[in-house]
Amino acid sequence: MPVEAVPATDSDPSLELRTLGAAALYAQPGNHLLLAAGKPLALLAYLALAPGRQCSRESLIDLLWSDLDQERARRALRQTLFNLRRVVGDDAIAGAEELRLATAIRSDRDE
Repeated sequence: MPVEAVPATDSDPSLELRTLGAAALYAQPGNHLLLAAGKPLALLAYLALAPGRQCSRESLIDLLWSDLDQERARRALRQTLFNLRRVVGDDAIAGAEELRLATAIRSDRDE
């Protein structure tokens, strides 16, 4: 769930995914918290931590919403993608059936 809807822009593409300690997504400069732990952050981390990864909607549903029936799981994925795009930008997640991260996100894992 978005904590603060401060969308990233092309002029400020500095997104930082922190996975060591409390997982969260921050915008730099200013260290603005964009996403705290939850399914939206899990989906973003799954795509971000394997550069070039493409994942089908069905695979993401199986990964994150296996406890829901198919219709509710699809709805949850659509809502999560909508919320993520509001936070990180409309073009940040590309693809229709095969989704991939289309923006640079730094990670503390890579430091």
